Amino acid sequence: MDSEEASVLVPRPQEGGEGPARGGQAPGGEGPGGSGAPGGVSRSGGRGARRVGRRWRRVVVVLVVVLVVAGALWWVVPLRFSAPASTRLEERNIITMGGAVPPFSTTNGQLTLAGLDPRVHRWVVTLRWSHTDPATGELTGAEELVQVDLGESVHIEGLGTVTLLKVNPQVLLPFLSSAPGEWSCTVNLAFDPGVSRKRRP
Repeated sequence: MDSEEASVLVPRPQEGGEGPARGGQAPGGEGPGGSGAPGGVSRSGGRGARRVGRRWRRVVVVLVVVLVVAGALWWVVPLRFSAPASTRLEERNIITMGGAVPPFSTTNGQLTLAGLDPRVHRWVVTLRWSHTDPATGELTGAEELVQVDLGESVHIEGLGTVTLLKVNPQVLLPFLSSAPGEWSCTVNLAFDPGVSRKRRP
């Protein structure tokens, strides 16, 4: 066989410079499974794994937000609404103020509930003490605001010692309510000497 015939028998290289597929791998980098992704991993499977990962990240973010909000509410909004039994006195005058209850009147003035607020995981009540003229019984216009924590006592000159026994905020965040009449509290009042409750006619 001459040289011209031998040159005809030489096989041509494949287009694109690629040689024969080796190891059962099809052209284009496909594995034996023919999925189109290296190592036989499908593109649809990769997208599904990414979607699952994104969903889990969203769940984790939501859980973190819920825990942060719950912790903040636990710290800001007290869950105890009554004082321990140890603060209750044997000789006591139990008085409820707020809501539809009229002001508590004495021979020296009137006591009313002016505010109820949660502060640093405890309830704080603001009381308004309005002075009256002992001779006429009329309000003089002089008044003072006194704050007392749940379970604590405070002395009001001309009235006596007030101990906060119970609160009823109606809503957990009283400052969100525009109707202070919805709040109420129960106190123990130990009168100063010479002070007594003034009965309504």
